[in-house]
Amino acid sequence: RGRTPLFPVEPFPEVRSPRLMPDPLPAGWTPRTLAGLRTRLLNWFDRHRAKAMSLMATGMSVGGLVIPLVTIAMVQYGWRGVALASGVLVLLIGVPISRLMHREPEQFGLLPDGDTSGDGDKRRGTPFVRPSLTTHEALRTNAFWLLSLGHTSGVMIVSAISVHFVIYAQTRLAMSVTLAASLLTLMTVMVMLGQLIGGFYGDRVQKRILAGIGMLGHAAAVAILAFADSTTAVVIAALLHGLAWGVRGPLMSAMRADYFGRASFAMIMGASSLIVTLGSVSGPLVAGILVDTTGNYSLAFLILAVGSVGGAAAFFALRRPPSYSEASQ
Repeated sequence: RGRTPLFPVEPFPEVRSPRLMPDPLPAGWTPRTLAGLRTRLLNWFDRHRAKAMSLMATGMSVGGLVIPLVTIAMVQYGWRGVALASGVLVLLIGVPISRLMHREPEQFGLLPDGDTSGDGDKRRGTPFVRPSLTTHEALRTNAFWLLSLGHTSGVMIVSAISVHFVIYAQTRLAMSVTLAASLLTLMTVMVMLGQLIGGFYGDRVQKRILAGIGMLGHAAAVAILAFADSTTAVVIAALLHGLAWGVRGPLMSAMRADYFGRASFAMIMGASSLIVTLGSVSGPLVAGILVDTTGNYSLAFLILAVGSVGGAAAFFALRRPPSYSEASQ
C-alpha cells in the first residue's frame, strides 16, 4: 500500500494538471492507512496512549508545515517531478520503516508500554488478550454513541473552519489572502502545541474532561469569529481553535481504546467513523448554505458554537461501559 501509484503519472506528458488524473496521487494515503497506524500504536501502549497518539499527530502536523516547500518545488520542477521524488522517498524511507512496525508486543513476549511478563518465553508468539468489548457489544453502549457524537461535533467545526476561514477573513475584514493563509499556518502551529499538551496531560487526567474542555475551546473560538470586528479578534480565535483542536484530536482514538479495549479497536473505530464522517461533510456544507442565505457567517458560526457545547456535554457525560469494567476486574 505504498505510494507507488505516483510513478505511472510520469509517462503522460499530455496531462497538463494533476487534477486530470483518474485519482492516482491520493492512492497511497487513505483512511485505511491512518487506521492501521492508529491500531498498531494503540496495541503497543496502554498507560501512554495519549502520548503515543499525540506524537503521531504532531508528526503529521509537521508534515503539513512542509507544504510551502512542496509548493516551491512544484513551481521550480513541476508537479510530475515532485510526485516522482515523493514516491522515491516513500520507497527508500517509508517502506523500510514500516517493516519495523509490528502488530502487537505480545509477539515478542512483551506487554504494552514496554513491560515484560515473568514468563515472557512462554508468551512468545501467543498474544495476551486483555479484556475488550466486541464491536457488537460496543455499539450497544451509551459510551460509543456519546463519544461518536462528541467527535462528530468537533470534526464538524474543524472541517467548516478549514474550508471557510480564508473566505471569511476576506469578506468579514477585507483581509488579504496572504494574511489569512498566514493565520492558518499559525493555527497549525497551535495545533502542534495542543497535541503535545493533550498527550502530556491525557495520560494523567481523565481524557473525557480534556476532550470536553477542548470542545468548549472550539465553541469560544467560533463564537469570537461570529462577532469579530478586528484582526486581533480573528487572531485570538485562530489561536484558541488551533489549541483546542490539538488537545482534543489525539484523545479520540485513545479514549476508544480505553473504553472498549484494543482487540476490536479497528472495527469499532470504523463503525464510529461512519458517524463522524457526517460531521466532516455537513460542517462546511451547512455553513455554506447559511452564509448564502444570510449573507454573512455570524449565524453559521453561532450554530457551530452551540453544537460544540453539545459535544462538550457528550464528553463530560462519558463513562466507562459497565460491561467493560466488569471484564477488566
